[in-house]
Amino acid sequence: MCRVLTRPGTTRPFPSTMWVTVKRRGLVLSLCVLASIALTLCAVWGVGQFRTVSQKAAEAAPPAPSIISAEVQQKVLQQTITLWCTASPANEITVNLPAGQGQRVLTSVNVTAGETINEGKLLATLNGQPVISIFGAFPLYRDLKLSDEGPDAKLVNDFLGRTGYLVGNDLAPKVTEWTITAMKNFLRDQGFPISSSGTWAIPSTYFVVLPSASTIISDPPTSGVAATDEFFKAGYGGTGLSCTGRDGKIPAAIASGQEITVASFGPGKQAKLELRDGPTSTAASQLPSTSGSSTSQGSPPASGGAGQKVAWAALPGGVKVPVGKVEGTVVLKGTENAELVVPSSALWTKGTSLVVTRANADGTQTNVEVAVVFSANGNNAVRPTVKGQLKLGDKVIVARAS
Repeated sequence: MCRVLTRPGTTRPFPSTMWVTVKRRGLVLSLCVLASIALTLCAVWGVGQFRTVSQKAAEAAPPAPSIISAEVQQKVLQQTITLWCTASPANEITVNLPAGQGQRVLTSVNVTAGETINEGKLLATLNGQPVISIFGAFPLYRDLKLSDEGPDAKLVNDFLGRTGYLVGNDLAPKVTEWTITAMKNFLRDQGFPISSSGTWAIPSTYFVVLPSASTIISDPPTSGVAATDEFFKAGYGGTGLSCTGRDGKIPAAIASGQEITVASFGPGKQAKLELRDGPTSTAASQLPSTSGSSTSQGSPPASGGAGQKVAWAALPGGVKVPVGKVEGTVVLKGTENAELVVPSSALWTKGTSLVVTRANADGTQTNVEVAVVFSANGNNAVRPTVKGQLKLGDKVIVARAS
C-alpha cells in the first residue's frame, strides 16, 4: 500500500507541487557538497605539486656517487701456479713377452692389473713354458750352460741365492753344477720339473727381468695367441704425483726443487718437484732387447703426451695416495712476513706518490700515501709512508659507482 504524505499536525496531504520542490532542493544540496569536496581535493593536490626553484634543481641533479670499498687484509702475499696431478709410480716400465720362434701362445696368465710382482713369481706360461720374474739391471741375453761366465751368470746366481736355492761361495759370476741343480729345484717347485739327465742350459726365455718389486698398471692380455710383444706396464720405486698444467704441459716458471702443496697432504706438508722427461721410445730409455725378455724403461707419463716434460713429486710420509686428479699449488715467490694487502684497484697516483683512499667511519675520506713491496694475483702488499695511517680492517675505496 502507498502512504500519503500529510502536513504536520493535520490530515491534509502535501500538494504534489511542494513535494517536487523538496526533491529539487535536496539534489542541489548534494551537488554543492560534492563540488566542495572536489575543490578541496584539487587544492590539496595542487599544494603537493608545488615546488620551489631550489627543489626542482635538487630533483634534476644526478644522485651522489656510491662508493665501493674493500677491507685491508694482513697476510703473506704469494705468487702461485696451479698444477693438476694424478698418482703415478716413480718409474714406469713396459714388460715384453720373451721372444721366440714361430707363433707365441699364452697358455696361461697368472697376473692381474694392480698386483705387485716380487721376484720368483710365475707370471704366465708361453707355449707351455714358464715365464718367471727375476730382478736385475738387464735381461738375460743367452741360454746359460755349465761353466758359462759373465754378468748374466752372476744375475742368475744372485736370484737363486735371494730365493734360498743357492748359498755361500756359489754366488759367483759363473754357472756351476750347483747353479744347474739349484735352478732345476726351483723350476720343479714351480711345477716344471726338468727330466733331462744330459747337458742342460738354463733358457733365457724362462725369465722376465724387472728392476725391483713392481706393480702392474695395465691390463695383461688373456690366454691365447700373443697379439703384441707387450705383456704389461708396471711401476716401481714408490708412488708419487705426476703433475702438469691444465693444458698438459709444464708452465715455464716450474723448475726442479720447487715445492707443491695439495690439500689432501694435510697442514704443513709439501712435496718437492722433480722435472723429468715424459715417456719416450728412444733407444737410450730401453734395456737391451734380446731373444729372452725386453723391458723398456721410462719416467712417469706426462698427460700432455710422449716426450713432454712432467713434474713428479714423491708423496710425503704418512700421506695416502690421492684418487683421481687433484689440484696442487706451487709458490713461486712472495713476502717473507704478513703485510697489509689491498686490491690493485685501490691504488692511484698523486703526483709521484702511490695513494689509497681510506673510507672513514664518519663518512669522511683520507688519502694515505703507501709504498708497494710486492704484487701478485691482483693484490698488493703495501706499507703506509706514515706509520699507523693504514691498518688491518680499514676500508679503502676501490671504485666509485654513479
